[in-house]
Amino acid sequence: MIELRVELDGVFMHRQRADGVIISTPTGSTAYALAANGPILHPALNAILLVPVAPQTLSNRPVVVPDSSTLSLTITTLGRVETGASVHFDMQAWSDCQPGDRIDVRRAQETVRFIHPTGYSFFSTLRHKLDWNRMPLPSDENE
Repeated sequence: MIELRVELDGVFMHRQRADGVIISTPTGSTAYALAANGPILHPALNAILLVPVAPQTLSNRPVVVPDSSTLSLTITTLGRVETGASVHFDMQAWSDCQPGDRIDVRRAQETVRFIHPTGYSFFSTLRHKLDWNRMPLPSDENE
């Protein structure tokens, strides 16, 4: 468990005590963030999502902030971890982060455009991949 001081544009938001935190774009919200009980963000939103991983208190919830902001996370405590914390992003990792280390997250200048086939529907994809709109069958109740 680590403790992080979380600031948005230099303004204190909260202290986060958890096994970790996932910071995501709307595109990434349906991957690890969703698995950690984060919300699904529509891909047209200009936002950054923070999702605590196994937080110590029930009051820690996912937060959505504008992507025009700078998010700063400062490691304040590592708990019983002696080797330091790790930061993982886009298949890269920094290891051995120590108390006092700060990670700043902001939107890149560059953007990406996703190309979808004709007839693509974000919600249709969610229904298919997440089994949305499936009504339980009577046999499901006996499992």
